[in-house]
Amino acid sequence: MAEKKTAKKSFSLAEQILEQIPAVVMAIDTDMNVIYMNAAGRSFLGKDSGEILGKTCSDLFCSAHCGTSDCCMKKAMTDGI
Repeated sequence: MAEKKTAKKSFSLAEQILEQIPAVVMAIDTDMNVIYMNAAGRSFLGKDSGEILGKTCSDLFCSAHCGTSDCCMKKAMTDGI
């Protein structure tokens, strides 16, 4: 039980830190769905979490690279770069 509380506190601290970063920080799952975006990202998009979470990153950042072999998000997940 103590481990669970510690993990929860750590996540809260990590999230607080991510929220303070003045650059867009986003996490996506393997299906390219946004599972987290910090305050800077929400501000940049002019949307709240409810309008962002669960959308694909290409829905939010429509780049010429989306869905291609040049997709930086896919490269980061598969190649670690």
